[in-house]
Amino acid sequence: MHLHHLSTYLLEMEPTETIAQFTNHSQYPNLIDDVNMLLNYPRNIKGSMWMSKTAIGHRNGLQIRIYGDKGSARWFQLNPDELELNYNDGRREILDRAGQCEYANQFRYNRMKPGHPTGFVEAFSNLYSDIHMELSLFKAGERKNKDYVFGLEQASHGLNLFLAAKLSVESGSWEKIEV
Repeated sequence: MHLHHLSTYLLEMEPTETIAQFTNHSQYPNLIDDVNMLLNYPRNIKGSMWMSKTAIGHRNGLQIRIYGDKGSARWFQLNPDELELNYNDGRREILDRAGQCEYANQFRYNRMKPGHPTGFVEAFSNLYSDIHMELSLFKAGERKNKDYVFGLEQASHGLNLFLAAKLSVESGSWEKIEV
């Protein structure tokens, strides 16, 4: 679900259909431990997700790669301080959180000095802090939606994504994701 949450946040849209493959590579025969999904989004955007518990050597190697007509961006969890940008004219740029990025220099995103491992852990810390704040306000009878806290609707979309993936595995074809 974290991968769905993250992709929805980055793309600001939900996938509309998927074709998936579930695999077992472990000693436990009834366990799905490797999932591949191709995804279609609105505006003819294509995506893919790969989740595995048996990809030896990937050590929680979350990677986000975005490709467009002007260039690409890559972020790798095991090197969370850097964002790699590649432009269609051949230029390559590395943005480091110790650089001139004003947004990343906010304390909320940069509790530790550059060189200390951060990034994904910081993101979850912030997300869970925001969820706590939302719940506290809700219990007090107040409503203030944090920008990064998704509610029941987004969780439902995530469950529908995995239901469509399961149906796709059974049918061997693309399945619509219920909205």
